[in-house]
Amino acid sequence: MNLELIREKVEDNLHARLLLLIIPKLMAEHIKKQVDDFLKNQEEERLQEDFLEMNEWYLGRYKGNLQKRFKEMYAEVLANMKKKGFKIAFAKYKEDFDPDKWLFNRKPWYGTLTADGKALTAAPLERGGNFELAELGLSTSFDMEDPRVIEWIATNSKNAAFSITNTQYEKLRRIMMDGIADGEGIPAIRERIIDQLGLELKRAERIARTEVLKASNRGILLAMEQSGVVEGKQWVAAFDARTCPMCAQMDGATMPLGDAFFEKSSDPVTFTGTEQVPAPEGGLSYVFDYEEIMAPPAHGSCRCTLLAILRKV
Repeated sequence: MNLELIREKVEDNLHARLLLLIIPKLMAEHIKKQVDDFLKNQEEERLQEDFLEMNEWYLGRYKGNLQKRFKEMYAEVLANMKKKGFKIAFAKYKEDFDPDKWLFNRKPWYGTLTADGKALTAAPLERGGNFELAELGLSTSFDMEDPRVIEWIATNSKNAAFSITNTQYEKLRRIMMDGIADGEGIPAIRERIIDQLGLELKRAERIARTEVLKASNRGILLAMEQSGVVEGKQWVAAFDARTCPMCAQMDGATMPLGDAFFEKSSDPVTFTGTEQVPAPEGGLSYVFDYEEIMAPPAHGSCRCTLLAILRKV
């Protein structure tokens, strides 16, 4: 027999044996990866569903309270418009009319909404904290006396109160000035204000969702810090027809526990989205000039949450 032919047959036999050894291993690794990915996705979906479900009651309470405050705020302005002084000023100084004299007083509203915020975000924050400790398998309770907890509730409530109050004030001021510019009388301007109130009552749900989920996520983050067993955090998005390109792109992003996903900056950050949830041509740009983003949300009505990355033993 030809020696070259014998050598080729031996090599072919060796290759066949190697393939018989390697292929099952490669297949097992591939299958294991698929199973691991499936279980990870299932766990993230379960986490996201639990996160949203546990906050629904708090969201409804925040929304109802804010709608009540909007009605009181607008009622104050409408009552001022009924005063004799308003009618005289409106008729006499129409071209130089100063709406600031007839809108609501912002200072008391800063205090009222700050107090509301503290009362309405403390509970979802604590719930988020205890939820996370349970997820980590720890039997300890979330520490609401932690100075970081107290400081965050106070600061966030104040910031939200000032933002909500100033936004409403400027909207009402613009409505009055636009009405005057269009030559409208007091009844027509009152109708504009009433119409705007209807829009704000609907917008209350968006604000409530943002503030409640923000508090709950902060509780989750602070619980990770309190636990002592977490070294990092992962961004987890909610995927459905409402998922935005930014959240889709952020899904799975990780950071060390004490680092921000986005630093406070006036520079825009552009998101292109993903293949499944693409952004419009040119991308979507966000500016995080109000605070650093340590945890979701990163925009209004964001439904994202966090997943803990445990310390390696």
